[in-house]
Amino acid sequence: MRLKELRLNKGLLQKDVAEYLGVDRTTYVKYENGISEPNKETLLKLSSFFDVSTDYLLGNERKKPASIEESELDEQERQLARLIQRLTADQKDFLFAQLKTLLEREQ
Repeated sequence: MRLKELRLNKGLLQKDVAEYLGVDRTTYVKYENGISEPNKETLLKLSSFFDVSTDYLLGNERKKPASIEESELDEQERQLARLIQRLTADQKDFLFAQLKTLLEREQ
């Protein structure tokens, strides 16, 4: 599990997370060190606390994607992404086809 990494990124102590979960610090330490695994309810609490998916906690996926605002896009690219989000599925298909055609002409 990625508990230690997430905890350190938030600048928290093991006792802080244990208190949030309502478990003994030694119990949380066992989760963090992979000695034991939290039950489903505790896993969901951890997911909510660290704002990540349960799959991420378990090592099955990368951290959730950044929002448009948090991404590495420049301002014009962010504006374009926000506009695209407002389009219908048909409009997005049309735009995609147009962009693809434009880029193919450039090659």
